[in-house]
Amino acid sequence: MTKEEWLAAENEMSGLLGKADMKIDGYDVSLRVAKSGKLKYCIAVYVNGCIKGEWVAKDCEIRRKFFHCGVKSAFSKKEKDKIFKGMSKKQREKFEAENYDRLHYKYYEPYFSSFKTLKSHFIKNNTSIEMVRKGDSNA
Repeated sequence: MTKEEWLAAENEMSGLLGKADMKIDGYDVSLRVAKSGKLKYCIAVYVNGCIKGEWVAKDCEIRRKFFHCGVKSAFSKKEKDKIFKGMSKKQREKFEAENYDRLHYKYYEPYFSSFKTLKSHFIKNNTSIEMVRKGDSNA
């Protein structure tokens, strides 16, 4: 997609009822503004018209191409303070670096909090991205 097409897609997504449709690596991808909290909105990604739980739970091509990957701490601040008690800052940093996978976990979701993040992820993980407009023969 060109810079202008990305800008047009972002503009289409800017309202409360924002939506955009794309053809990405052979998949029909629909972007919709969705409510994610009391006063918070996000961009939901529908692949071939749906979101399946199995895509979130199991590693697959769709999850890698279209879903947001986040990282969270496996422990609360209070639990971390217990783990790191008595360690110097340098020791703590070394321990965290050596045990990163044990202290954190990845999660996947079909939602993006910003269009910029979505665009970056799509460009990085896909080869062919086309905007589909109403009235196009592909739609």
